[in-house]
Amino acid sequence: MPNYRSKAEERFANALAEKGIRFEYEPEKWDYAKKLVNSFCGECDHPKVYQRKKYTPDFYFPDYGFYIELKGRLTSRDRTKYIAVKRSNPRKDLRFVCLADNKISKSSATRYSDWLREQAMVFHVGKDIPDHWFGPAGKKPTRTRSKAGQRKEST
Repeated sequence: MPNYRSKAEERFANALAEKGIRFEYEPEKWDYAKKLVNSFCGECDHPKVYQRKKYTPDFYFPDYGFYIELKGRLTSRDRTKYIAVKRSNPRKDLRFVCLADNKISKSSATRYSDWLREQAMVFHVGKDIPDHWFGPAGKKPTRTRSKAGQRKEST
């Protein structure tokens, strides 16, 4: 049994196991580029400077081809990171499960769901498993070849 970073991740993993959904916990690290503010290149003085960072998604679903990041809080730092992760890894299917649809800050009317929608990120709000992601429609299409050599997609 993996050492989960939070009780919420452990509960989510247990719920997945109870439903027979195969997953891997923190299976890989992704590279991403974080833009540094108020910085410049020491060699050419260019104002756009990036730092190489690593990101580890919480869950991977090999039968479906997507990843889930489970969030209790979605801080400003998190939001900046996920924009950079998405920009650096456009072919990765990263989805978010937010345990609650809180406001992004006390002074803002914007909720987590509003922000995720604005960023065109796939998300679900609630402590339950988003079952529609794990049905036939949620499966990643696999490419096969017919006898005539034409590509066909199936789920």
